[in-house]
Amino acid sequence: MSDLADVLDELERQTTAWWRVATQWGFTDHSHTHSRRVANRAEELIEVSGVPDRLQLNLVERFVLVAAAWVHDIGMQNAGQDDRPVDVRRNHPQRTRDLLKSKEFDFKLQDALLLSAIGIVAHAHGTSFYRDVLDGTDEVQHLRGEKIRIHLLAALLLLSDELDLHNERALDYEGQPDLSPESGAHWLKHQCVSHVHLTDESSGVTINLDLAFPANLIRSDAAEVEAWIVDKLMIQMVMIDGELDAGYNGKMQMNPRVAVTRRWIDIPNKRVTANVLAVIKAENAKTRRGLERLRRRGRAGATRRAAGEAPRHRLRKHHPDCVRPVRHGILDGAGFRLAD
Repeated sequence: MSDLADVLDELERQTTAWWRVATQWGFTDHSHTHSRRVANRAEELIEVSGVPDRLQLNLVERFVLVAAAWVHDIGMQNAGQDDRPVDVRRNHPQRTRDLLKSKEFDFKLQDALLLSAIGIVAHAHGTSFYRDVLDGTDEVQHLRGEKIRIHLLAALLLLSDELDLHNERALDYEGQPDLSPESGAHWLKHQCVSHVHLTDESSGVTINLDLAFPANLIRSDAAEVEAWIVDKLMIQMVMIDGELDAGYNGKMQMNPRVAVTRRWIDIPNKRVTANVLAVIKAENAKTRRGLERLRRRGRAGATRRAAGEAPRHRLRKHHPDCVRPVRHGILDGAGFRLAD
C-alpha cells in the first residue's frame, strides 16, 4: 500500500496546479483548498461517527475517498468557453469522471480499477447524479484484497462536500466583476456561515451551524438564507441514509435536525439585493418540492413494506422527521425559533 501515499502526494500537486488560474471566477471556491477541506471533513465525519473498529474504513477505502475528495470538482475548471455557468455547475461531476477516464487529468495512478472507483465516487457527489450513478454500479467492489464499499464512500463524499460551508469560500476581492444573481446567492450563502462542526450525540451525528448575518439582511430574509442551507443539508442526509445504513450495518446515523446558532454583525453585505434574494426564495421553493417527493417516497415505501416488498430506498424508521419538510429559522414574535 505504500505506493498509495505517493499517489496522494502527486494528486495534491496536480490538483493545486490544475487550479493555479481559476477559469470560473463567478463561482465560490471549488479549488484545491476546497478539496483539502472536503477531504478533512470526510475524515472528521468518519472519526466522529462512533462506528465500531470492525466497520471503520480500511486503508484502500480511505485512499479512494480522499482521492475522490481531491478531484471531485476538477470538472469545474477549464470548461469550454461557450459553456454557461449554470451548465458548468450542473455537469461538472460527469466531466470530472471523464477527465479521469481520458487521463487528461493524470496523477500517475497506474491501477485502472482504483482509478475507476475514484471516478465513480467523485461522479456521485453531484446531487442530481447521485442516485443514477449508484444504481449503475455495484455496492461493493474488491480491490487490492480489500472490500471497498463504493456506495458508502459516495455517501460520505456527498455530505462532506455539502458541509464545506464557510465564508472563506466566498471572500470578495478588489476589482471583482459583478456576479449574476445566481452566483451572488451562493456567495451570500457562504458569507453567512462562520463555522460548521460535527458532534456525536444520542440522536446521531449532529451538524452544528454558526451563522453570522449582515446588518442589512432583515430577519425574514435571513430565515430564507438559513432555510436554503439547512433544508439542503436535510435532503442530502435523507439521500444518503440508505448507504450509511447498509455500509455501516446500521451503526451510524445522522441527526436530521441541524443545530443552528445565529447572530448579526454590524457590517452590511453588498450581495443582499432583491435579485439575489429572489434566487434564494426560488431555490427554497424547489427544496420544498424535493422534500415533498421524499415524503411521498416514504409513504410509497411503507405501502410496499406492508405488501411484503423490499423497500427501494431505506429511510430510518426512528427518524420520521427526515421525510417531512421541517422549516428551520421560522420567525415568531420573539425572533428565530426552530420549527416544532
